[in-house]
Amino acid sequence: MEQINNPFSNLGPMVLLGAVVGSVGAEIVAPHAYGLHLFQSTYMTLDDGTRIHIHHWVWALMGMGVYAIRPFTTRWLNSMVVGVLLGIFAQGVSYSTSHLMLYDPEGFRDYRAETVGGEAHG
Repeated sequence: MEQINNPFSNLGPMVLLGAVVGSVGAEIVAPHAYGLHLFQSTYMTLDDGTRIHIHHWVWALMGMGVYAIRPFTTRWLNSMVVGVLLGIFAQGVSYSTSHLMLYDPEGFRDYRAETVGGEAHG
């Protein structure tokens, strides 16, 4: 029987370093403090005008899927890439609004303020 080649079996201890780099980098680019993002939020607008927010944890998950299809040939690079993507994913799902997919910047800000004990915008 043919052995299945698992791209995630070619990982080393650099995964941990990559996870730290990914989570710290994600916190710098998209901090938990609302409104301090270095980049605008990404979203898709549907025909009816509804905007679907694509969280950065979704991008990391898609990146993991691409990695699974086309891993690198060097072990340390595989470890760093997987670690960075895991760090970005973990930082992204730690938001109180990480489950909200309909794009509403004011609603996100209000929801975050309420969940962390702050005052809602209004």
